[in-house]
Amino acid sequence: MGVSFRDKVITNGIERMAIGEPPYQITTIETINNATCRSAIDRAALRRSWEEALLEAMTHAEIISTPVDKLEVVVESTPGLEVSCSLKGGASREATLFVEALEEILDPIENPRYLIAGKTYLGTRPHDNYHSVPRVLGQKKEWAWGFAEAWRRNVGPGELIYTRSIEGRRMLLRARVCVMNIMAAGWSYRASCWK
Repeated sequence: MGVSFRDKVITNGIERMAIGEPPYQITTIETINNATCRSAIDRAALRRSWEEALLEAMTHAEIISTPVDKLEVVVESTPGLEVSCSLKGGASREATLFVEALEEILDPIENPRYLIAGKTYLGTRPHDNYHSVPRVLGQKKEWAWGFAEAWRRNVGPGELIYTRSIEGRRMLLRARVCVMNIMAAGWSYRASCWK
């Protein structure tokens, strides 16, 4: 079980690895093993697509006005499977807004105006997967739609849900319960450090 090499979903089965069809030669097996080990070590890459979707949406909405070619999302893995993220190249206010928005995506769902709802496949059963659209992008419907589009391009399938309707409120309550069950292991935290 793990992240599909073809699609941006978690699934099971050897097909997810996109390693071709047997019979395999010794050199092919070594190549496949090396690629698999590199992918497993790069935990930061599993999060990088979230940051890219967020940066794309925030620059498109002009919340971040620094040109994209001058910005860099820095994602680093640390011992203990912690992943840190920062935005380099922009104004300090833009970096702060970016990290705050990322924190809202990763943290337990509180009361966002919009949600992204999708499915994660663990084993053979699909599980509901929810993430808040950050407040800064939820201020305007077109910004929320832009984030949902960036999410689909960079992360995977997801439906944008407006939580201020009756059905949206039901989904929000379902999302809170779901996320509390899944994320009982720990939350994100923000730390300011000078480098």
